[in-house]
Amino acid sequence: MFGSYRLLVTFVNNINYLKNTVRYGFSVLLLAISLFCGAQQNATCECQKDLAFTANYLENHYAGFQDNVTDRNIDAYNSLKNELNGQATNNLPETQCFLLLKKYLNFFRDNHLQIRFKDTKAVDEKSEIEVNKFRESSIFKSRERILNDSIKTWRYLELSLDPIEGIYENDVYQVAVVKDNQSDFRDYYGYITNSKTQLWDAGQVKFEIKRVSISGFQTILFMRNHSIEVKTVDAINPVFGILDVKKIYPVEMVIKKTDRKDFSLPPDGNWFQFKVLDSSTSYLHIKSFHGSLKRKIDSALIKAIPIFAKRPNLIIDIRNNGGGSDQCWELLEKYIYTQPYEYGVTEYYCSPEIIKRNEEYLSEMKRNRKEYGWGAIAFSKIKLRKIRKAKAGTYLTFKEIIPWWARPFVNSTSYKQKKVYKYPEKIIVVYNRNTASSAEGLILSAMNSKKVLTFGENSGGYIAFGDVRLTNTPSGFVLQSATQRTRNRFPYEKIGIPPKVKAETGEDWVEQSKKLLTNFSSK
Repeated sequence: MFGSYRLLVTFVNNINYLKNTVRYGFSVLLLAISLFCGAQQNATCECQKDLAFTANYLENHYAGFQDNVTDRNIDAYNSLKNELNGQATNNLPETQCFLLLKKYLNFFRDNHLQIRFKDTKAVDEKSEIEVNKFRESSIFKSRERILNDSIKTWRYLELSLDPIEGIYENDVYQVAVVKDNQSDFRDYYGYITNSKTQLWDAGQVKFEIKRVSISGFQTILFMRNHSIEVKTVDAINPVFGILDVKKIYPVEMVIKKTDRKDFSLPPDGNWFQFKVLDSSTSYLHIKSFHGSLKRKIDSALIKAIPIFAKRPNLIIDIRNNGGGSDQCWELLEKYIYTQPYEYGVTEYYCSPEIIKRNEEYLSEMKRNRKEYGWGAIAFSKIKLRKIRKAKAGTYLTFKEIIPWWARPFVNSTSYKQKKVYKYPEKIIVVYNRNTASSAEGLILSAMNSKKVLTFGENSGGYIAFGDVRLTNTPSGFVLQSATQRTRNRFPYEKIGIPPKVKAETGEDWVEQSKKLLTNFSSK
């Protein structure tokens, strides 16, 4: 009797499931038809020209090309170019062209090698003239639009079994997120269903999502002024990583954001922070080593040094420091140093376009002499003169860049200083996955000191190629590529520099650092 009852219940459940499946499938079909019929493509570009320009530029004016494309992978490289060239039609939407160019750049093991959208100016929303002008612009008008039938959308989402699909909202936007089965470039998109800003209309696509791994997604967000932000989100539901929103429908499928604090993030506040934690420990946090900040960093360190140089312990926190110039941490290096060490040979690539990029950069430095400092400007002038005289397609070492009269005073392959400072005796260098470029240079330098213990998680891996310069593709994408290389740093590129001690995820990293100072011996 019980077995028959269970079979009956199973049969009834299967019938109900079949009915819901049919209803769901029909709703999906209706929604797909309405969205397809109502969609307008976003801005297009001449993608074949962009791809051809990018490939030509890297093959002739990129310091890392010869290290990334070799006899072993040249066939794979050419095959990828042919494949992408077949996809790069000249009416391709700009977001899809961007992803195509990004796929090409991903062939190279170089985190500094990037493509991004051209910048869009902010709009003064209090000015009716500015708002109207923006709404008449090609940026606004070309944004992809979806037919906004709220009844069909909500009915479709009511039956959706996909936890990412749904209605999300915050104080400014309400967005419908639906799956896209028609495109190879995105798996989901979110479009506006209600907006409290005049810079967005109902139906305009606000963001796109592409799954790249089991829990990883590549996202494209169109910001308030329609400028474009591209990033990778590692989460069960990537929508929460794109916008600060809550999911309001369907309620039973809501995946709540975790309340657990991310201790890997640096402290909020000023770009330079210094404080005394206790009688024996000082704390220093620097958010950037951008070359234009050198004068300010030196000035701030000069005030901090007399304090931390009298205490045995120092925590140097460079979490989320995206780098800039090694010269910005030269003063700090003096108090880290314990013994001489060898470092890699930096080589500067020579080409006509790199000459142009360096001329542009030198002009910027001259306009901001106080911020960059006379030393950086003088070196840039010397380097530019040497590159102009060199044969295109060759490299100049740092030693070859230095004038003959300065070579007796500059060691181009190792670092040595006369004095070893007594204090601080023990130093913890704290970094995370967003610590990059010249900030990683500080890590590598600090690793040679007996005073230092590195702590945190693998750094960003932006270390083998550097001195990046910008140029524009025919459609206006911004291409960023390196003009120099340091080959002994290749093992860390993209992988990052592992810390000596890995951070525990559930505890404040500064507190963990203080505990490490208690047990760490620098002798």
